[in-house]
Amino acid sequence: MAEEKLAQPEETELIQETPELVVEKKEKPWLKPLLFSILGIILAAGLVFAGYKLAQIRQVQPGPQPTPTPTPISTAVPSPTPEVSPRLTPTPSPKPITWKTYTNETYGFQIKYPAEMVLGPEPKAPDPELLSSKSIYRPEAANSIGKGHINVAVRSTPLDDLVASWEGLANRTAIQVKLDSLNAKKIEWVDTSRTDGINLYSQKILLAHNGLTYEVSLYVDNDGPKKNELLTIFSQMLSTFRFLE
Repeated sequence: MAEEKLAQPEETELIQETPELVVEKKEKPWLKPLLFSILGIILAAGLVFAGYKLAQIRQVQPGPQPTPTPTPISTAVPSPTPEVSPRLTPTPSPKPITWKTYTNETYGFQIKYPAEMVLGPEPKAPDPELLSSKSIYRPEAANSIGKGHINVAVRSTPLDDLVASWEGLANRTAIQVKLDSLNAKKIEWVDTSRTDGINLYSQKILLAHNGLTYEVSLYVDNDGPKKNELLTIFSQMLSTFRFLE
């Protein structure tokens, strides 16, 4: 007996397909005109900028310059500039001095002095070597040696001994000078040890003649206003000193 084979239904594989999502693209009709407008604006701006730069370049570039005509060089020699001499301020002439003459016939000398000055009395100080002494000064300086005194003295002290004595007192060394044609010694110093507070300037000119020593001296306040004036007068008086021979 034939076996009946029951036909069994075949298993059918069910394949479920995932449906694809289709997005429909919608066109934007306004986008293209906008892009063309933007490109047109950019292009127009670029043209404007290029035209501006070109105009600047044309302004900077110089135009053709005319060829200068050469100027002939003059061969004439220029006139020298005159030299201007410096103007010198004229020095006022000193006030003329009227002179008087002091003559000592006992010891044989004379010296001139300004007429405005006076001769003081002979000193009475006991000094056996001081043979003669005469002070010359302005009247207002009679009682103040700091205002200026000029003294002419004659001593029996040998010249070298008297010079050494003044050098020791002044702590200075005398120098050799000429009084007209006569050899003389000069010494000067400032005494700052006086009790009256005056820094007294002293200058002495000493010379020997016929065994005697002649001494012409100037005394004046070193810090006073009359020093320079009296130094000038003293120098002028020394130039008039003479022996009576």
